Amino acid sequence: MNKVIKKNIIFSLLMIIIILLVFNKNLFRLNKKSSKNFNINENTKGSLLSSLKKTKSISEEKEKYNQDLIIINNQQEWNQKQSFILGITDNKEGITNIEKILRSYYENINSYDSDIVKIFEDNNQICHEKISKNNENIKEIKNKISYLDKKITITGIEKKILNEQIQNQKQELSNKKQELLELKQFSFKMNILDGMKEELYRLGENKEKIITNLLKQTKTRRELIKEKKKLEKDNVINKKKQEKIQKFLQLIGLIKEKNIENFNNILLNTYQLNL
Repeated sequence: MNKVIKKNIIFSLLMIIIILLVFNKNLFRLNKKSSKNFNINENTKGSLLSSLKKTKSISEEKEKYNQDLIIINNQQEWNQKQSFILGITDNKEGITNIEKILRSYYENINSYDSDIVKIFEDNNQICHEKISKNNENIKEIKNKISYLDKKITITGIEKKILNEQIQNQKQELSNKKQELLELKQFSFKMNILDGMKEELYRLGENKEKIITNLLKQTKTRRELIKEKKKLEKDNVINKKKQEKIQKFLQLIGLIKEKNIENFNNILLNTYQLNL
């Protein structure tokens, strides 16, 4: 009985040992397989991530390319519209009523400013020509006055000399009368006196001519001075006109700048572009 029990115990122990050995072997294989599968999964995951990154990079580049292409197309389209609006070209391809309205508005701005500016510039040119012409006339008048002043001076000297001659002739005639009173030859006496009187008369006539000439020269000089002052006054008026014209032109320039600024704001709001 004891032997049978002992054999059964030994057999049971052997079975337990065999089972443990088999279990350990299977456990080792399972761990090895699990480790191998883990390595495979890690490699697969790495490849997948790399592929995803590459795909994302390609997608981003494609998106950037598409965006750049859109920008280029928009810029080309805007350049074409801008050229039409500003009147650089008459090509109406891709042009809408908006561009036509904007072009008309831009043309009106420039047309109005150009017409007004031309009017003022023409008036300014007229004033400039008048001033130039007046300056030429003033210069000529000054030369005439200078010449007349010299002539008047000479005539005045001639008048003074003639006055002295007349006074001398009168004195000589008076003295001669006293001398001839004692002479008995009446005819001879009268001939001498008549000759002296004729000379005195001739000197008187010359004096009248000189005085007349002097008055004429003086009158001409006064008229020239009057004309000179008139031209100078006209120049002052024209220069004031030019100053006003310049102020108007500056004002028109400021208004045009404001109109262009408003026009640019319209373009900016219409096309959302920074001009």
